[in-house]
Amino acid sequence: MNDSKIVYVFRNEADEPQFDEASHSGTFGDVLEAAKRLARTTAGFMFAQVLDHSGKVMANVCQEGVHLSKDA
Repeated sequence: MNDSKIVYVFRNEADEPQFDEASHSGTFGDVLEAAKRLARTTAGFMFAQVLDHSGKVMANVCQEGVHLSKDA
């Protein structure tokens, strides 16, 4: 997987949902680890989606764990 994107949602200082994204290159495992790191280190983290280069959701990441899509 190359040029993947992680889109994540977190609660900002006003306790409102806000989203951001981070681009990553590397294997699916590398990108998934980056998403799990965001889950551990982002204040107010709610969930993230790992998207492939075409925008297809490959995994959902939450505080409780990782949920892979059937195409992952």
